[in-house]
Amino acid sequence: MTERVVTSINIDEPTLRKAKSLGLNISKVTENALKIAVSNLENTYKDIDKEKHFKNRVRGRGFEPLDPYGTAPSRP
Repeated sequence: MTERVVTSINIDEPTLRKAKSLGLNISKVTENALKIAVSNLENTYKDIDKEKHFKNRVRGRGFEPLDPYGTAPSRP
């Protein structure tokens, strides 16, 4: 089994409250969502030079591609 690490995320309070009221395991839901996001990105970019592509498409601290399919012109 993979080693577990403690991390912190920011979630708006109403969403967190609703998730808890539904009995959701926040850690597991978050982990599963990240696995899906990583898998989708890996499949999308599998034939692209990732280092070059991500350097031009991702900004800031998050991991939100500006143009996930690489169709927009690059910004300087």
